[in-house]
Amino acid sequence: MFFSCKRASKLEKFEKENSNINRIWLVDKQNEVDSLKSETYIFPTGDSIQNQYKKFANGKLDTLNSYFYEFGELKTVNNKQKVNLEFYSCYDTLKKFNERKIELTIFHKNKDSSYSKTYSPISGYNHFEFDYLDFQNENISGMIWELVQIDTVIDGQEKVRFLENVILVDNKNPSSNPFDLIGWSKK
Repeated sequence: MFFSCKRASKLEKFEKENSNINRIWLVDKQNEVDSLKSETYIFPTGDSIQNQYKKFANGKLDTLNSYFYEFGELKTVNNKQKVNLEFYSCYDTLKKFNERKIELTIFHKNKDSSYSKTYSPISGYNHFEFDYLDFQNENISGMIWELVQIDTVIDGQEKVRFLENVILVDNKNPSSNPFDLIGWSKK
């Protein structure tokens, strides 16, 4: 099959316009004061995944039973944005674990190139800070990866459990987050 230059440009434009990922928040009201609010990513293919969630108990956000992030105030210094991000994990309540590792990977664009950079928390397990150079008002996109290792005993045998979570990070909707978890899960 052959395409003329005119046809190819129309196809490219269609793909570019439809490559965004829509994000919606769904609310499950359990009663008058308790609810679960979950963010769902809807991919152009029609696939969807639950991303982060917030549990509300007695009408108040229960950060110890939720799994989400929040951007702090964005500051611009010398054409770079200084970004703060707070991460709340349901694993924050674990009292005993052998190891816990959390990383934030952000996708950066720089004029005609792009790269990803991984950051470690700057305090504890939950606070990140990074510089973000933005040339075309792109969204801040990336992912948070968390791994917790716990010793456990099952049927009298000592075992090790690994608890792993990945959530996408975005500051705009629709998103153009390049970390397509649906694509990764099909490999």
